[in-house]
Amino acid sequence: MNDWEATCRVKKVMQRDRFGCGIACAAMVAGKSYSEAKRVFTTCGLGKKKVHRAFPGKAALIFRKKYSESRNP
Repeated sequence: MNDWEATCRVKKVMQRDRFGCGIACAAMVAGKSYSEAKRVFTTCGLGKKKVHRAFPGKAALIFRKKYSESRNP
């Protein structure tokens, strides 16, 4: 674990392909591996409402809050 991970208490997940940034972000917030998050995205689709259902609880609330903040500066 590096300093960033220790400070934030979030395990860093790197994107594995050109379009994997959303998958990596969701994986970090949900505490899942990239593979687990990608499986959810592939099964459920990439829409924010579907991500909320796929990652229930605190992870979904954080994801929704960050998504809406980025859309409404």
